Amino acid sequence: MNACAPTSNGLPPSHRTDGQRKQRGAALLLAMLIVALVASLAAAATWQQYQSVRAEADERAQSQARWLITGALDWGKIIMYLDARAGKTDHLNEPWSVPLEEAKLGTFLTAENNVAQNTNANADLDEAFFSGGIADLNSRLNVTNLVKSNQVDGTVLKQFQNLFSSLGIEARLATQLADNYLESTRSSLSADVPLTPTCTQELTWLGLSPQQVLLLEPYVTILPRLTRININTASERVLAAALPGNDAQAAAARLAAVRNFSPFNNLTAAENLLGEGTTLGNDLFDVASEFFLVSGQLRIEGLNVHDRYILFREGQRLSTTRRECVNPAWRLESNLRPSR
Repeated sequence: MNACAPTSNGLPPSHRTDGQRKQRGAALLLAMLIVALVASLAAAATWQQYQSVRAEADERAQSQARWLITGALDWGKIIMYLDARAGKTDHLNEPWSVPLEEAKLGTFLTAENNVAQNTNANADLDEAFFSGGIADLNSRLNVTNLVKSNQVDGTVLKQFQNLFSSLGIEARLATQLADNYLESTRSSLSADVPLTPTCTQELTWLGLSPQQVLLLEPYVTILPRLTRININTASERVLAAALPGNDAQAAAARLAAVRNFSPFNNLTAAENLLGEGTTLGNDLFDVASEFFLVSGQLRIEGLNVHDRYILFREGQRLSTTRRECVNPAWRLESNLRPSR
């Protein structure tokens, strides 16, 4: 074939015009742009699909976690009901006070006659880990106790001042806390007062810093009614802050040492241990508890979900008071195990 044979337009390649060359270049560039656009649209669609699948998986995992923690709440109610049937005192040697250490959830669900079975029925729960426990809220100082008959209770205020001092917090902040809490209980809608806190995290509304609240959290609670301190479950720090007398620290240590082996069945036994002249008022102390904190934590599919609920027990009747706030810096162990 002749190398100079004409092309379809009648001109040999060497005789193409600059305009024809530019048209071919533009067509090639347009094709490349179309390919890039299609690739971008495909990548965007793939990413959107991935995000949708991930969001659905997260939502499913969150739903599973909430249901499982709700199950833990029911478990807590059963434990506390059985405890109420066993006796009228509450102490740290009872089964409810032992935290459930983190374990694979599938181990519980595939167990038969207390023996773990090898099955794939719960294979999707192989990476789900659950832990939980129950804490006695009557072992803590109750902020609600600060106000009685529309005024600050001096005895309870002294307890809070002692606790603040033992934690390295200025005692004057306890007075500020009490005054602000009293102001927050005013019923007038026009009053310029702080909101009434319902959980310890919200004590920042009354003038405390987040760091101070974090220090106080294992020893302080906010409950919907006046409560008494259970001397069988309160930490030594709380006992030292609450007990009357000038040697409260030594008295708290004696109570804590004895109750580990022989919990107190009544206040008289504790008064006898502390010596003559020591009176533990029935309005401040008790050997039984009414409010308990049920906590659960679940790790599943990359999520870490923890929740807390307050139970109220009256006799053998149990009810859920409310869902408790969860502090981002909260750790299960610090809320379930007695603090020194």
